[in-house]
Amino acid sequence: MGIPLRERTARWPPAHCSPFIAIARAAARQLRHQTSAALNHPHISLCCRNEAWQQPMFLATRHFSLYQFKLPDRPDLPVLRRERARPARIATEIFSNAFFGEKVMVEWKGIVGTAYTADEFDSYAHALRWSGWRPAFIVVHNTAVPTLAQRPNGFTKQHILNLEGFYRDQQHWKAGPHLFIDDRQIWVFTPLTMSGVHSPSYNKTALGFEMLGDYDRDEFNSGRGLRVQRNAVAAVATMSAVLGLDPDTMKVHKEDPLTTHACPGRTVVKNKFIEKVKELLAERHGGEHLDPVSS
Repeated sequence: MGIPLRERTARWPPAHCSPFIAIARAAARQLRHQTSAALNHPHISLCCRNEAWQQPMFLATRHFSLYQFKLPDRPDLPVLRRERARPARIATEIFSNAFFGEKVMVEWKGIVGTAYTADEFDSYAHALRWSGWRPAFIVVHNTAVPTLAQRPNGFTKQHILNLEGFYRDQQHWKAGPHLFIDDRQIWVFTPLTMSGVHSPSYNKTALGFEMLGDYDRDEFNSGRGLRVQRNAVAAVATMSAVLGLDPDTMKVHKEDPLTTHACPGRTVVKNKFIEKVKELLAERHGGEHLDPVSS
């Protein structure tokens, strides 16, 4: 269990955290100076405020990651000791108190929670209306955990609901990835017309697709892994067609400079994956612009 956010009167954080508190408060003061009119307006939503302080929050978190809570050997701090590997979470809680002086609740964006075959997903995606956020590219991930063996029948509705609880209630994120793809179906998680949370550098600019499996160990080019691959290729091809995206702009998670994950695994070869996306696009849409035969 993480450290709870405290109310204004709480004696939080402990005195030995003061080096980070100075950083957090300085960042908060800077942000208040830059955006005070908007942030103090009574009708500005909490969601907008959360978006506004992400950048200084990130800078403060980086400093805090270096500080790493050099805890004294005190038996009355077991929760803090467990949390020392999770600086971003603690930083968020401290920073929100330094900035707002009150409890901050993250607004969850909700999920679709519906499974489609590749053909059904193509029809579903082409019927969407894009009135606000519009992604510029797609990021492909693998779940790593669970592996293919841990989900012998792919994802179920209950698995998807469990994932919602994990991202919303444990991670305290505003959203999750857009798709979870297994060897049977394509699950729509975060609405495709809204930004998700899947890769720190790319959340605001890209769709995030999670493929079931650990492709450092699971085979990607045969058996169930190949069926996952085909559904993932179909999903990327569909969204490339819907949004007019160049398949060459697709990224894999490990390309994010702010991540250390080797995702989506060594058996996923990006250029080969993109070639299969292009082949499917040509198969689906390649004849649409042919010149009519002269009579």
